[in-house]
Amino acid sequence: MSAKVPAFSDIGKPVKELLSGGKEGVFQYGQTVNLTTRTADGVEFSLAGSKKDQTVANTLKANYKFGRYALEGTVNSGGQVLASVQASSIAPGLDVTLSGVVPDAASGKAKIKYTLPHLTINALTELTSSPKVELALASGYQNIVAGIETSYDTNKSDVTKWTAAAGLLMDDYQITAILADKGETVKLSYAQNVDPETTIGAEVAHKLQGDSATSVVLGYQRRLRGGGLSKVKLDNSGELAVHYESDINLNPKTRFALSAGFDATNMEKAPKFGLAFNIKP
Repeated sequence: MSAKVPAFSDIGKPVKELLSGGKEGVFQYGQTVNLTTRTADGVEFSLAGSKKDQTVANTLKANYKFGRYALEGTVNSGGQVLASVQASSIAPGLDVTLSGVVPDAASGKAKIKYTLPHLTINALTELTSSPKVELALASGYQNIVAGIETSYDTNKSDVTKWTAAAGLLMDDYQITAILADKGETVKLSYAQNVDPETTIGAEVAHKLQGDSATSVVLGYQRRLRGGGLSKVKLDNSGELAVHYESDINLNPKTRFALSAGFDATNMEKAPKFGLAFNIKP
């Protein structure tokens, strides 16, 4: 591992992206269209619309970057306006982001990321007199990384959540152990790049309290010629999900994604389907 340590949220990231998705490969069961365009002076606009069951949501986002700074504004279908300003490298390794819903002053938040050799710190606090504060620390040496994430409610003087994680990060595989839900759940995950196009992985989660339930999820992903992506995952309850996405040879550039979910233990049950289009000139 280099001196730069991944953020706490990135510990176990290969398995998270395999089983849930990231910038791509998301298993989703609705209809989504996202259109992105950029003006001549560098302002990027994104218009997104989604429908799931009977719920329809739309958002309009504008983003402008100049030097070490970035401005972003988002308007959702409820008429709320979320604004944020980010300043990168205001000191060595220090990034700060301020955000809030306009004009609600009580919604303001400050996000801080501070990177040191072998240590990454992320903090998020509400800008109120009795804020909720989230803090995540990650440190590592060679191929081992470990960290903890916690949330503290100053109004209640209570630690509302904490999670600890450790991982072995190799070039072609990663092993992660997570103690979540304030010590009530343990998760073990594994992801391996079988070859440059193929990734397999699994996650086992066990409840240490209550009914001591155990869940298992298996995943498979393969990158296809031409930039396509196919994925399959199956859990111990019989839920089977498949996903496929690829570019369409259109102008403007368009990428579509199709997801389907089945109950393998009851094939008479109606499957779930999702379709998404990402259009970017």
